[in-house]
Amino acid sequence: MAEIKVAQQFGLPADIEPMEAKSAEDLPVDKGWQYEPKWDGFRCLAVKDGPIVGIYAKSGKPLGRYFPEVLSLLRSLPFDKFLVDGELVIEVDGSLSFDSNADAAPSSQEPN
Repeated sequence: MAEIKVAQQFGLPADIEPMEAKSAEDLPVDKGWQYEPKWDGFRCLAVKDGPIVGIYAKSGKPLGRYFPEVLSLLRSLPFDKFLVDGELVIEVDGSLSFDSNADAAPSSQEPN
């Protein structure tokens, strides 16, 4: 996985990468743990620094041109500066659709 070099422009370490799930025999049960389902989308970083916003794939390449509506949403959030690690998914008829994600971006799996 490539380093996310764009993080430097936001005053963050250059090696920030989207977090990936890890296999485990048992799930921790200690207080404070939370879990989410596998969303089957693109793991990415969303960043905002004033008027500048971006979405970046695990490889560090920008995704904003494929998801302009997400860039608009990021611009509208009431925060000046942030970095969010998350899964970009597309809802179609009330369900999440990896095929729609793949159709929105120029590759069969993850945008490079």
